This record gives sequence, C-alpha cells and structure tokens, in this order.
Amino acid sequence: MGRFLFYFIIFLFFNSSVSFALDAELLELKSNAKSFSITSYIQICNDENCTNVNPISSLNTESEVLFLRLNVLNHSNSVRWVMGFGNSNEKITLYTFQKGIPTDTFYCGTNFTLLEKAVKTGVGEFMVFNVAPNDTTTLLLKLENSSSFSKHLLKYSIAEAKVYHPDIYEANRSVSKTINIFFYGAIILMIFYNLMLAITLSSRGYLYYVLFSLLFLFYNFVSDGLIRETFFPATTNHFHFIRLVITPVMLIVYIQFGRIYMQTSYLVAKADRNAKYLMLVLLISYVPMFFGEWWLARLVLLILSILTVFFMTVVTAMCVARNYFPARYFLVGNIILVLTGLTYVCYLLDFIPHLASTKIIEYLPQMGAIFDLALFSLGLANRIQVIEQELVKNEIEAEHEKQSLIEEKNQELEHRVKLRTEELNSQKEEITAINEALEEKVRERTKKLQKAYRDLLNLNYELDTFIYRAAHDIRGPITTIMGLCNLALIEKDTKKSQDYLLILDRFSKNTQITLNRILSVNEIKNNHIKPDFFSLAKLRDGVLELLLENTNAPKVAIRFEMDENDTVYYDFSLLRLVIHNVVDNAVRFRINDLALVASCTIKICRSEEGGILIEIHDNGQGIDDTIKEKVFDMFFRGNEYSSGSGLGLYIAKLAARKLNGDVTLSRSSRGNTLFQIQLGRLKERRIRYADEE
Repeated sequence: MGRFLFYFIIFLFFNSSVSFALDAELLELKSNAKSFSITSYIQICNDENCTNVNPISSLNTESEVLFLRLNVLNHSNSVRWVMGFGNSNEKITLYTFQKGIPTDTFYCGTNFTLLEKAVKTGVGEFMVFNVAPNDTTTLLLKLENSSSFSKHLLKYSIAEAKVYHPDIYEANRSVSKTINIFFYGAIILMIFYNLMLAITLSSRGYLYYVLFSLLFLFYNFVSDGLIRETFFPATTNHFHFIRLVITPVMLIVYIQFGRIYMQTSYLVAKADRNAKYLMLVLLISYVPMFFGEWWLARLVLLILSILTVFFMTVVTAMCVARNYFPARYFLVGNIILVLTGLTYVCYLLDFIPHLASTKIIEYLPQMGAIFDLALFSLGLANRIQVIEQELVKNEIEAEHEKQSLIEEKNQELEHRVKLRTEELNSQKEEITAINEALEEKVRERTKKLQKAYRDLLNLNYELDTFIYRAAHDIRGPITTIMGLCNLALIEKDTKKSQDYLLILDRFSKNTQITLNRILSVNEIKNNHIKPDFFSLAKLRDGVLELLLENTNAPKVAIRFEMDENDTVYYDFSLLRLVIHNVVDNAVRFRINDLALVASCTIKICRSEEGGILIEIHDNGQGIDDTIKEKVFDMFFRGNEYSSGSGLGLYIAKLAARKLNGDVTLSRSSRGNTLFQIQLGRLKERRIRYADEE
C-alpha cells in the first residue's frame, strides 16, 4: 500500500522544489557509470532550429510544445544508448544531429503503443539513440503535452530523465523482473492463504485483508507496467490514471480492514466514527477526476493518503495503549511502511550519498510492502487467538451469570405471572361487560336492519305495482282510441279525416310499444328466467315475427348466418328480445338513400367458453364517438329526430345480463356498425347438437 504514497511524495517534492542549472554543459557518457542525469545539461529552445537558446531554469510548464537541446560526448566504446523519461509526456520526439546534419528520429510517449516503440516496456518512456565512440552528438528533444496533468508533471519528468548504458539498462531490467516475480509471488501466496482462512472462518477481517491485498497487487501491476505489457500492448499508455482511480478505494478498504482488525467500534468508539467520516472524505478525490483535473486529484490524494496513514497509526497506538495486543502488528507494519518510504525518498533525492551504493535500497518499497502485509496476516492470526481466548473466558463467566440470572428471572417471572393473572381477571370482567353491551347493540341494530329490509321490500313492491298499474291504466284508453280510429277509417270517406286518424293511430301504436317496453323492463328485473332447449331456426323466426309486428319501416334486407339445426339452452323470450331490440335499432337508424340497400346481418356461432356469440352488423347511420358510452342508458336517444322510446338497447343489455352475458358496441362508423352479444354458460346449462339427438 505504501508504494503509491512514496510516488506521491516524490511527485510533490519535485513539483515544488526542483530547480535547474543556469548554464548547460557537455554530457560525457562513460561505460563505468550506471546512469547519467541529463537535467543539468539541457537547454531550452524556442523552436526546432534553436534560434534562441535559454537555460533550463526558464522552463514554462504551461507550454504545449517544448524544445530541449542536449550535447553529448561519448567516451565509451558503446554506440547505442538509452534515454528514459517518466510516464507523463504525451509525445516525445528525439532528433540526433552530426555536425549540424540530422541523422535519426525516434519517438515515444503515452500517445504511442508498445508496438510502436523501440523499447517495449510499460514503465517509463525510453528511446534508443546512437553516438559514435569519442564523438559529439547534438540531441534535440520535442516534448508535446496538451493535458493539464502532463503539464503539471513536466518539471518532474525532465528532472528524472536519464541516459543509460544499454547493457546496464538491460541488466537492471532483468534484476527488476526477478525481484518482482518474488514480490508478486509472495503477495499472491498470502492472498490465497488468507482467502482460505476467510472462507473457513467466515471472517470479515480476513475478507477485507484479501480485498486490500488484491487492490494493492493490481495497483503494483499497473505501476510496473505489467498490465500494459501483458494485456494491452496495442493501446496508448493512460494507465497512470487508473492508479489515481483505485487509490481512494484502496485507502477505504485499508481503513475498513483496520477498523475490523482492531475492533475500533469497541475500543475507541470516537476514533471509529472519525474513521467513517474519513472514508467519506476520501470520495472527494473523485470530484476533480470527474472534471478532468487529474493534477488536483493527485494533490488531494497525496494529502488524504498521508492523513490516512497518520490517522490509522494514531488509532493503532490508542488500541495498543488499551492492551489490545494484536494491534501491535498493525502498528509495527505502519512504522515499517513510513520508515521504508522515507528511506526510499532519501535515496531518490540523494539526501544520503552512501545509500546509492546499496543495491537493495532500490527495492525498499517492495520489501516494506511484503513486511507490512506479512505483519497484517500475523496480526489477524493473533487476533483470532485472542478472540478464542476471550470466547472461552466469556463462556465461563456467562455460565455463572446465566445461573444467577435464571434464578432472578424465575422470581421475577413468578411475580409477573401473579400480577398478570390479577390483570387478566380484571380484564375478563371488563370484557364480559363489554360483550353484553355489544350484544345488546347488535340486537338493536339487527331489529333496525330487519325493519329497513321489510320497508325496502314494501317500497319495491309498491314501485313495481305502480309501474304495472300505470302501464295497464294507460294501455286501456289507448286501445279504445285505436278501436275508434279503426271505425273512423271504415266509416269516414273524407280524405283529410282519414289522414288525421292515421296519424292518431301511428302515435297510439308507438305509445303502446313504449308501454310494452316499460313492462319488459319490469318483467326482466323481477321474473326468473325459464331456460329450455330450442333451435336457432326457431330463434330466427321469433325475431323476424317481432320485427314484423313492431317495426313500421320499409323493408330491410335481414340475413341470418348460422347452423339452423343447432340447439341451445336459454330463455327463448329473453334471447329473442335481446336480438330484436338490437336489430330494431339498426332498422330505425338506417340510411335513407334509394341508391343504398339497407341491410342487417345476424351471425350466430359458438364461443370458445362454451356459450354463444352473436354479431349484428348493419350499414346504417352509425353512432357518433361522443355518445358511444351512453347508447345503453335508459331513455337515451341518439338524436332529436329519433322516433323510438330510448329503451331498446337498454332492454337488450338488461336481458343479456340476465342471461349471463353482455351486449357491446364494437364498431360504430357510418355504414359499418357492429354489435356483439356474448352469452356465457347458465348454471346447470347444457348444449345439445343436432347430431347427438
């Protein structure tokens, strides 16, 4: 975990304190040196022709294009040399000149893939250039950076730029790979070991340790370029952004692991709350990342990383002070992390000169990380032992407490049972009184409901009687008027008198039809259905008979489509009434056009549910969309010129529902109106077919 912290400290130090020499000199390459820093030998040029040369101290990090000149003198026998920069410059172009004449051009940078580079390594940006032995060559470097992140790291990138002898470079790279194999192998072994323990013991502490180790392993894979070299050699290098993205997550897992490991919620509750707040604060680092300000995100992460390590070290010391011994491993691990980090920084900045001669110092971050993870693993094991000892001790104490608690609880329960028994007896008396009062109220309410029901029956009977008597009382005089009209038509010879009598006769018949429909409503509501078997041919004849009796209209082409021999089990009168009223409506609202033959088709078939489906299609006037929802209402008329009573479709729907069905309007455009009558099964209903008889 400390590796990213080391890098951040170095980045901050260089960006804030690096200064360059004022005068450039000739860089002399010798075979006995491990590497050569080029910072003190670089000059800044205004353009690629180097018409105006400035010292490196005048470096402008906001410039998108920067030209650097370097004069090299080769004192060795090697012709081939390697120049390296950090992973921050987007594009680096190296031009070599011999006596003012350009000879070679080399490229590298984050905008190039490994396949396009001469030195195929995921760590740093390296180029190969040639210098003849005992010869002087001018190198012109063109650095192109457009992002604020790359510009912010430009000074650091130039400060760490070095030239390597190819043999030494390859040897260092080979040693680094070997060290990394042991380093990553040790981490992977610890991950698998602790993963097995996490699964076996169902321990959240081990689980967070494994998660933290995996994040740390992935972070180092990215930092060492192994991810890029192994899986993404054909992509440009933007993996340094991944390190910034996973760092807050790694710090949060580190804090959560420390909380569980050291039982901070129990030992140091206040510090535990602050740890939760710190985890929330770590998420702030994603805000500048979201807006593309990666240099600001790097600075925020640096501050939060130092704060996290310091905070967890203090919390660990507090836990140790409270005699929680497993915390000692965590404390020692953090101390080793800080000490190895500071030593590595001193080595890189050359604060302690004799450290440079110690080969092992280059691998201090890996060693510190291994010791840190190993101590965490040992601490987890010690924590498990402490917990087991505490569990045994707690079990013994709990057993003694359990016995004494059982005795106390028994006495308390006996007292509570006694009190509860007294309360229940008192409540029983209250409930008995309440039940008696409720029963009295129920009896009174029942009497009122029975009286209301009898009153309702009487009222319904009176209403039915009124409708029936009113219809009969009116039908009598109307019948008399019709008789007189017939006599007048027989005896009178005056044509005008006959016309009046014909009109009187027509209105009398319409009134009689209306009264008959009112009586039909009453009969449908109050009479029981009388189902019986009858053929569809009989149903057709009955419908046509009603139409001839009640419809005083020109002939309409009425056609039935059905199996005449099919037999159904319904109330014949109600079913005939349903079809008649729908067809009668179609006849009344036909289109009065001599060129158009008014037609009505009645199609009867069996439905999938076992009932029957009747479709009545006509080419009449149609029904406007604004009144479609009202056509089945009682006494509703489609227009003011309608001669009907407004009861036809209402009666049809009422009778269909009596037959366990319904009438619906499916289409209602002009010349294309379709009514559907869907009848379901009646109780104890049976359908017989002709071939069964």
